[in-house]
Amino acid sequence: MEIQNRPLFKQAITALNALSCNQGLEDEQLLEQTVRYLYSQLIDQPLFSHLVKESATAQPSLTSPCHWQTVAKAPEMMLGLLTVFHIAPIPLHDHPGSSGAQLVLSGRINIRQFEQNSDIEKNNTIVTLISVADHDLGRDECAAYTPTAHNIHDMSAITARCVLLSLQINPFDESMRSLYFPLNIFNQDRIAHYRRLRKDGSYCHQ
Repeated sequence: MEIQNRPLFKQAITALNALSCNQGLEDEQLLEQTVRYLYSQLIDQPLFSHLVKESATAQPSLTSPCHWQTVAKAPEMMLGLLTVFHIAPIPLHDHPGSSGAQLVLSGRINIRQFEQNSDIEKNNTIVTLISVADHDLGRDECAAYTPTAHNIHDMSAITARCVLLSLQINPFDESMRSLYFPLNIFNQDRIAHYRRLRKDGSYCHQ
């Protein structure tokens, strides 16, 4: 069955539209409230419960550091179940132009959030990032990001696996995403230099 025809998809879209959350793209608290609300609307849906169980027993893949199951997708939003494994942390990455929130459904996870030190470096290969948050999250706890705050983050499961309900508003083209690698892996300073690499493997402008 096409996902757009699933009752679960229609329920998620109805819940999202009722919130007018596009007015809150810069409001992390509203984003967290939104993903909690969507969860409350979906928790009793049999298909959703089945997908959650599948995510909780998923195994790591050779092609991806995480496991993803789409719950609902539309031009303005994407909602899915993300499984992060302890043996395969998700490296530092961004969400260009997007907002979102992740709600922990099971397990525990560490999420570190960063921001760029200067817009001047926005398209550079070498960028300066500032560590702005470091969260250890358990069940029913959230982390959010907007286009301008906390948009760069990495994720590391503390338990063997962690399942999150992940909401993304204004999804972006994956080829526009960047990964960030520390120039000095031993540097623990709050402000540090990173090499920025496009998801497609190309370097950014100098």
